[in-house]
Amino acid sequence: MNERAHQLIQRLWDKTISADEFEELNTMMLADPQVRDLYYEYVSLEQGLKFHLSNASHKPGIPGLASFLLAMQSRRNRKIAMVSALAAMIVLGFALSLFFIDRSVDQINYKVTPGTIVQFSSSDEGQTGEPGVFKVGSTMVISQGVVELDFESGVKSVVSGPAKLTLYAEDRLAMDYGTGWFRVPKEAVGFAVTTKELEVIDLGTEFGVISDLNEPDQVHVLDGSVKVKSLRGQRQELVLARDQAVSVYPVGSFENLPAEDKYFLTSLPVVLPHLHFSFDQANDFVASNTIIGLQDFDYSYHGDRPMLENGVFGEAIHLNGKNNYLETNWPGILSNDPRSVALWMKMPKKRLVDEDADHFGDTIVGWGMQRDRNSFEAGIHSKWTLHMDYRRDRSPFLNISFGGVWYYADDIVLDNDQWNHIVVTYSGEKNKDGFPLVKLYLNAELIDVHPVRGAYVKPVSEQEVLIRTLEKTPVVMGATLSSESELNVREGMYLGAMIDELYIIEGVIGPEEVKSLMDSNKLPERN
Repeated sequence: MNERAHQLIQRLWDKTISADEFEELNTMMLADPQVRDLYYEYVSLEQGLKFHLSNASHKPGIPGLASFLLAMQSRRNRKIAMVSALAAMIVLGFALSLFFIDRSVDQINYKVTPGTIVQFSSSDEGQTGEPGVFKVGSTMVISQGVVELDFESGVKSVVSGPAKLTLYAEDRLAMDYGTGWFRVPKEAVGFAVTTKELEVIDLGTEFGVISDLNEPDQVHVLDGSVKVKSLRGQRQELVLARDQAVSVYPVGSFENLPAEDKYFLTSLPVVLPHLHFSFDQANDFVASNTIIGLQDFDYSYHGDRPMLENGVFGEAIHLNGKNNYLETNWPGILSNDPRSVALWMKMPKKRLVDEDADHFGDTIVGWGMQRDRNSFEAGIHSKWTLHMDYRRDRSPFLNISFGGVWYYADDIVLDNDQWNHIVVTYSGEKNKDGFPLVKLYLNAELIDVHPVRGAYVKPVSEQEVLIRTLEKTPVVMGATLSSESELNVREGMYLGAMIDELYIIEGVIGPEEVKSLMDSNKLPERN
């Protein structure tokens, strides 16, 4: 074994290692698996973090059985394991870099959009982070909303959640995930943003970074230039100029992309990002106050052109229940991200009839991947819909569905030919029973809902309910999602109702916002 590696790792634990020695150790660990193994041995000896050792000492039965099962699983997923190893090294590099955090810099000033949820933690062992303080050595997790950062150097950033940021120095920010816009003045050239996949070093510019846990990370140069370096595989480097953009391949090379400034917010919005259909203009159903990070948002109607009639606020759309619906090009709020949907609906009496027994329900609004029950992956729930389930002998049930798990509101009547204000929120969290944390408001009153699990889905006690809304059918209104790969919606299943003031909000709203939407058709704004 390399004696030099022993020396450097020991100095690391003693906190006597120099910056040059740290770089030397980092290079050795990336290049030599034996050096990495040695580091983990030190971790095990010094801190007791070697999981399989501690786990084996507490479990009865055949020694090493858990390790054997893990090894078999690793053989079946060799490619995934290799990528995970690279990712682990990148994370390790971040962990090592904490030894070099410059804590002399004061906290960073920041502002947030109303409804933004942030939490702070510290790199210091045992520290949770000062409430409301973002300073060198601390981490900010943005569960929802938007944060504007103002650095003492003059750097300005606007970050849209969900996001995780760690400040290593005044001129060095790590973004594990999130979407961030950065404007760097000449005095702050060299400012760096690092994700788990790439490093962006400013050369005097304005740029945006997208770090997605499920997609390759991207950098878009909006002005000036940056140096970009991949942190995996080939570790390719290049310089990007204005109107250039790249994403990083898993092997560490880059793919050219068109630079898009509309992916990024450049100032702090007064409300949470959202899509708002007002239906007040015949030539444009979308309200002017819509805020979503989507290039060239568009929508279209299918079938007969929907009629506009008097609504609660201005005009409302009338879907005929026969052949028309709206479809957008926005994939909606994906993964496990928090979300709220608010709308007014006026629906005539509707019952399930024998001659139309296959038409058992209609979607109000929805998006994501509808799965066929025969091929349903029981642990993954990949759509998000609000729809009406019809019955022969009673009013329809409002169904809030993630796929194989959904919520019913039993005691409300929505087919009363009256305007009703409906708000549904999902926080991205689970309740005490392991189900998604969902709230329903009807005319600003909180309504009890209860979860239902499909017969083809394992009980929660046997398998975790994993919410991961996947991209397939974009946001649609008035049509039922299709499980067929080549179709977005099912033919012949269309909602007959009037809809007004539809909001799809990137985050969870509370009773105050719900009441404001119902009473004044506005989200409370930042002063």
